[in-house]
Amino acid sequence: MTTSRASRQHALQHWLSTHTSVASETLTALGGDASFRRYYRFQAQQQSWLVMDAPPEHEDLARFLDRAQLFAHLQVPVPRCYEFDLQQGFLLLEDFGQHSLESVLTAANADTWYARAMRQLLDWQQQTLAQPLSVPDYDEALLQRELDLFEQWFIRRHLRLDEPVPGFAEVCAKLIEAALAQPKVLVHRDYHCRNLMVVGSQLGVIDFQDAVTGPVTYDLVSLLRDCYQHWPDSAVDTWLERYYQQALGLGLVDCDRACFRQWFDWMGLQRQLKVLGIFARLYWRDDKPGYLAVLPHVLDSVCRVCACYPQWASFYEFLEYKVRPALAQARVEP
Repeated sequence: MTTSRASRQHALQHWLSTHTSVASETLTALGGDASFRRYYRFQAQQQSWLVMDAPPEHEDLARFLDRAQLFAHLQVPVPRCYEFDLQQGFLLLEDFGQHSLESVLTAANADTWYARAMRQLLDWQQQTLAQPLSVPDYDEALLQRELDLFEQWFIRRHLRLDEPVPGFAEVCAKLIEAALAQPKVLVHRDYHCRNLMVVGSQLGVIDFQDAVTGPVTYDLVSLLRDCYQHWPDSAVDTWLERYYQQALGLGLVDCDRACFRQWFDWMGLQRQLKVLGIFARLYWRDDKPGYLAVLPHVLDSVCRVCACYPQWASFYEFLEYKVRPALAQARVEP
């Protein structure tokens, strides 16, 4: 343990003992995520608790608390926040347990769990459709900044490809235009199997602090084209059709099936291009190599979608004949 981490943990234990009603001698570190936050589990008062260490120079704890309150108001199961210290970046949380959706999914139960996840998503989307929310918009500038990560971190830094990405400005423009054309709802931004916790028959939702108001298909893409789960196209098509029919009935969308499918596919492209950039950045900037193993799967998904649309022909060729071989040969530094 580094000195910095040890000092943070000491400060955290001191805060627990002096500023909260909970005392703990032992903190069990949990696996990290893609942020600078660290989580610990401990037993106290005959129950389990979580404590978050969110260094203020890197993480906005006030935003986390605000989004938690918003989702709770919409009856979305999120962890209750018991005590917090904004200055130090400490937060005492309800413990949703150790079983993420990823840990329980099987081919036999996937349909049941995805039906629940989509129903939960539809419920909060219906409440927030065309409703002013105190969260930022998923606007053109943010969408573009995310797409820029693909070129900056994945293409240039990770693959070391110096040639221009063919027509990338046009790719970005089309994807952004399609995203902005969709109905706006509250968007979690990482609604996938690792951020859904199995709590009895419910799915508890975590990692919601980056929520925005944005395209109706975004969280559906996160769920059905998950970076960490590989489902047959036939299964994804079935779930997509189920969501579409329910969204039509709730008034969330008012478009034909072909339009909705393109929204879904193109939103998926935007998200997965961003993910390629973020996962490369996590390695090169933040020394987190665990996400590199996911890159081939994400690239495969991007290529499959591009192959279905003539508009992406030159971009698809670049991905297949330049990017895919470069990724296969990419060397990482120890």
